[in-house]
Formats: sequence, structure tokens, C-alpha cells
Amino acid sequence: MFQHIILWQDKKKLWELISDHKLDAVIGTIAGIIYGGISPAIGIFLGNVITALSYPEPEKVKSEGYKYGMIFIGVAFVGGISIFLKMWKLQCLGTIISVKIKKKIIKKYLELHMGYFDVDKHSPGALLTQLSIDSSQLDTLILNLIGGTITVISTLLISLILGIMYDWKTTLILFVFVPFIIYGIIKHDDYKENGRESNKEMKIEAGSILSECVINMKTIMSFNFQNKAIEIYENILSTEKKHYFKDSLKLGFWMGLGLSAYNFAFGAIYKCGFLFLREKSVTFENLTCCITNISNSCDGLSDILRNMGDSKKAKLAFKSVFRTLYTKSLIPPFESDNKNKISAKDIKGKIEFKNVYFAYPTKPDQIVLKNLNFVIEPGQKVGLVGLSGSGKSTILHLIERFYDVYEGEILIDDIDIKKYNLYELRKKISLVGQEPVIFKRSVYENILYGRLDATREEVLNIAEKSDIKYLIDNNNPLSGGEKQRVAIARAFLKDPKIILLDEATSSLDKETEKEVQKNIDKLQSGRTCLTVAHRLGTIIDSDIIFLFVNGELVERGTHQELIKLKKRYYTLHKYSRK
Repeated sequence: MFQHIILWQDKKKLWELISDHKLDAVIGTIAGIIYGGISPAIGIFLGNVITALSYPEPEKVKSEGYKYGMIFIGVAFVGGISIFLKMWKLQCLGTIISVKIKKKIIKKYLELHMGYFDVDKHSPGALLTQLSIDSSQLDTLILNLIGGTITVISTLLISLILGIMYDWKTTLILFVFVPFIIYGIIKHDDYKENGRESNKEMKIEAGSILSECVINMKTIMSFNFQNKAIEIYENILSTEKKHYFKDSLKLGFWMGLGLSAYNFAFGAIYKCGFLFLREKSVTFENLTCCITNISNSCDGLSDILRNMGDSKKAKLAFKSVFRTLYTKSLIPPFESDNKNKISAKDIKGKIEFKNVYFAYPTKPDQIVLKNLNFVIEPGQKVGLVGLSGSGKSTILHLIERFYDVYEGEILIDDIDIKKYNLYELRKKISLVGQEPVIFKRSVYENILYGRLDATREEVLNIAEKSDIKYLIDNNNPLSGGEKQRVAIARAFLKDPKIILLDEATSSLDKETEKEVQKNIDKLQSGRTCLTVAHRLGTIIDSDIIFLFVNGELVERGTHQELIKLKKRYYTLHKYSRK
């Protein structure tokens, strides 16, 4: 029952997508109906031509030949126009649907919570491959699924009506075999490559591996991992081999059934036809027209159904797309999703964690933060230190609300973070990571992404404060330090109340790190700033330092206070200086 509801919803969504193009749909549909009637009509005319050729009078044969020659020219003209209109209008609708769905999918990807992308099958490579496969197949959805279906129904109905008009007995005998012919063709297409969900999943996984290989090319080369990467890729592709063998057997069987039914039909009708002629229950002309009508219609149906071979792939793509579109975002980020939430425009920057427990959605049994409690006052500079895996970066992710806590509360200005308008809140928080994200745009545009309504003067001002004004009109490749400065300038252009620095200088050499740190110190004045650091020298001047071990806060205080304690922080600082 649930599947039928989903199917109905899919059809409803399909009609919604083409609601602005109803005239195109009507024209394409009418053209499909007319084109469906071409094969039966040609069959009838062909039967009349065969009968005319048997006339003993040469003049009558000539006149009939001229008449039907003109008729066939007219049929060719009508058929050409109808197939042109059908292809033009329905293919355009397919392209329109594909474009609209791509827009919806991109919006959905940007709406979904971070936990969705933590799942392996939702990796960037897998999602891009899936989008590529689905969008290419959706282009033919209307043409094959709707246009093809209408044409098939039109061909069958017109063929049946015309056949009964000429000889109902012969028509019924032939139509006994038509379902077998059609079913054989349909089943034949079912076992073609790509007609199965598992085949698509294999291609998505293969695309994901290919994406990883391209992105991590330097690592693969440095470890001579090329042959192993090829082996992994080939193993994924080979998972469908067993299906190909079975499918080839079924493919041959159903194709043989369709062809056999076609030949059996005419074996039966020729036998019965001679009996009908001998009994004089049918004329030669009517029998011939009836046989050529059904014969030509079956040939036409075969061509149409074979051209509909991609319809199953298109339906799979359609279901796949709406499976994604139906996925609910647990943390909706768009402004329209947060209209009834508390405004975050005037936050001061106080942050409080109260009894916070957290585990990532993909590993719910692995608790990352355990009963975490601390308060950060507005404008404080806070250092977060600890060994890898202690939960430092996770704290920043929770403040950005990439994830929601498993238990407890995160408060900003004494209000639960979940109650805030998330769109506005993220305008007041800036995050700079270890690896700067630079888009394939100019330096000016990369900085402008921090606040799209910023003036050029504001962009140039923040670039000057970040010591990268000289890069604004420079198209040369950026160094690591320059990229990080661009990322920092973008973060501070937002004029945030809260700054989150996740090892923002750890990938730089010491001299560059000092220069970049100066920029940060200059820009972070008056803002709440949390800095995750492995190099403790970058957080020595913090107002307070938190030390984490296995997701628990075990030490807190200024640098001098923690050194005097001579506990974990003292040891960490001692060895970090070596």
C-alpha cells in the first residue's frame, strides 16, 4: 500500500513539474496518438494495394496505383509531422523536467544535515555520479514513458478497430498472439543492461571510487598504489558479471518468445484464412487488409517498444530522485525554514555547554563528548587542546549546529541554540578550518562569499587588514599562506560575533604561521573566539584554555595557571616545545 502511495506521489510530482507547459504536453500527446495510428493505416492501405495488383485490368491497376501512391505520400507527410511534434514537444518536456529536478536536487543537497553526508553511499563522488546518471535518464522520461505509452495504446486500439471492421474473426485470432509478442519485447528490455537497481548502485560505487582516485592522485602516486586502485575499481565492476550471464539467458528466451509468437500468429492466420476464403465468409481483399493491418501494427509496436527500452531506467531514476527529495533535513538551514525562530541578529557571543553528550549519527555507540559543561563569556579568547579524537573539532561543529547534541543543551546568550533562526545565527559565526576552502573564482569573489551584500570598499578594507589586498586582481596560483589569509578575510567580512578556528594555522610553516596569526589577533578583537590548536604557542595568550581527554573536560585555566598545576597540560606543553 505504501509503495502505491509513493508511486501516486511520484506521478503527482511529475504533473507538477510540467504544469507550466500543458500546451506542449497536449500537442505531444495528440501527435503521439496520430503517430500510433500510422502503422495500422499503412497496413490497411498496403492490403488494398496488394488487392489492386491482382486486378486483371491494367488501367484499373494503374489508377489504383496512382491513388495509393498519393495516399502513401500523404501518410508519409502526416507521419513525419506527427513524429516531429511528438519528439519535439515531449523531448522538450523531458529536458525541462530534468533541469527542474537538478535544481531541486542541488537545493536538497544544500538543505540536508551533515549526518546525511557522513554515510558512505552519500559521499560526494557517489552523489555526483548518481546525479549524473539520473539526470541523463530523466531527459527521456516523458518521451519514453508517456509518449511511448500513448503511441502503443493508440496503435493497438486503431489496429483492433480497423481489423474488426474488415474481418472480426481474423482480427481476434491474430490478437490472441499480440499479448505474447508485446510481453516478449517488454521482458526483453527488462534484462538489458541498466534495467536493474543493483547495476545502478554498482555504477554509483564505481563513480565514488573514481572520484576518490582523482582527488587523492598525489597520495596514490606517492605510495605506488595505482595497480591496487585499478584492482579495487575492477572488483566493483565485476560484481554484476553473474547477473549479466543470467540476464543474457532470459534476454534470449523472451526475445525468442516474442519472435515465435509473431510467426505462430501468421502460421495460424494463413491456415484459418484459407478456410475462411473457401467458406466465403471473408473476401480476399478484407482478409489481406486485416492481415497487413495487424502485421504492420506489430512491426510498429516492436519499434516503439524497443525505443521505450530506457523507460525502466528513467523510472528508476525518477524514483531515486524523489527518494532523495523526500529525505527530511533534520537541521533545515534556509531562511524560509527558520522564520518562526528567535532572531540571532543581536547576540553577544556567550556560549554555554550544559551536560552535553554527543555521538556522530553513523557511530551512535561511540560517545565523542561526555557530560560536557563549560561557559564562555562574550569576547573571550578560548583555546581548545587535547590529543586527536578528544572532541575539540566536534565542539566547533556543534556550535555551528552542523549536528544536534545527543543529550544536554548548547546555549548562546542563555538561549538553546535549537531555538535560534539558524540562517541568522550562522551569519554571526565564522569558521576557518585547517585546509582553506578556495572556490574557482577570483580572490575578490572568494572574500565576498563571506557576506554577499558587502560593498567593494568593505572587501578591499578586510583584504588590507589581512595583508592580501595585492591579491585582489592577481590570477596567479595562491600559496598555502595566501589561501589561508583569503579564508580568514572571508570569515571576518561577516563581522561575526563568534570566531571558530580549527587548527587554522597548523598546516603553515612557522614564519607564515606567525604572520597569519597576527592577522587573526588583529581581527578577532571584541569577538568570542574558540581556537583548536595542536601548536600550543598559538593559544598561550588565551583568556582560558580547555584541555580535553576522550571527550571530557579535564583541565581549565589560563596558560600560566595550567603550567603551575603540572598536570596533563604541563606535559603536553613540555613535549610540544621539543
